Parts: sequence; structure tokens; C-alpha cells
Amino acid sequence: MSDLNQVVISGRLTKDAQFREVKGSSLAEISIASNRVWNDRSGNKQEETVFIDVDLWGKQAEYFGNNLQKGSYIMVTGRLRREVWDSPDGQKRAKISIRADKIDLPPLSPNGTSTKSKDTRLVHVNVEPEVDFENESVPF
Repeated sequence: MSDLNQVVISGRLTKDAQFREVKGSSLAEISIASNRVWNDRSGNKQEETVFIDVDLWGKQAEYFGNNLQKGSYIMVTGRLRREVWDSPDGQKRAKISIRADKIDLPPLSPNGTSTKSKDTRLVHVNVEPEVDFENESVPF
């Protein structure tokens, strides 16, 4: 039996999507800043921001790679992946990122801007990934 590896995260993009081709397939890399706000025991407001890298492959990459910009609000459902590679200086490098399975965006107003500030509903954009490099090493 396989273990459960599913992650849901929402937040704003920290930069425009980076789009490129890898092994004949499209890849869009995005980074999300996800904020958590709470009151501590003394009633003081606390805030924590987590930055998460997300990879979009295939049709997802082609669609979102050209349409997501810094500041865009997004919700991603996917799975955690650990990637390991050798850097040009010979050092072993590793990172944990999310491999996106599903993307949800806030609805757009008639002028094409996000309505996230007033409307917290999200719209699922059905663009399924077409490539799975599960058993291949992809250098980053």
C-alpha cells in the first residue's frame, strides 16, 4: 500500500512564473508565499510566511506559465517531491517542492483583475498534467 502524499497550499506568487522546456516537455516553476496569522497567548498578533516552490508540467505549464504573474493568488493541490542534483561546483544539492496536480484561481472581475480581496471563492482550471517524470532524474 502506498503512503499518502498530498499537499494543499494557497498564497501569492513571489515572482512571475519561469517557463522552460525539459526533456521535450514544458515546465513552469513558481514560488508561493503562504501567510499564517494568529494571536499568541498574550493576544499579540503573530505572522509567519512560508515560501514554497511549485513545479507545473505539460499542459499545466503551458497554460499557467504564461498567465501567472507576481502577486497572483493561487491554490495548489499536489504532492511533495525531493529532488537531488550535483551543482556545477560538484556539491550535492537538494530541495523539496510541490509537483502540482490541480490549480485553483480566484474568479476574475469583468476588467480581468482578481476578485480575491472581495470574493474568496476559487475556480478550478482543469488543465491536467500530461507528463510524469516519476522515475527519471531531472536536473535543476
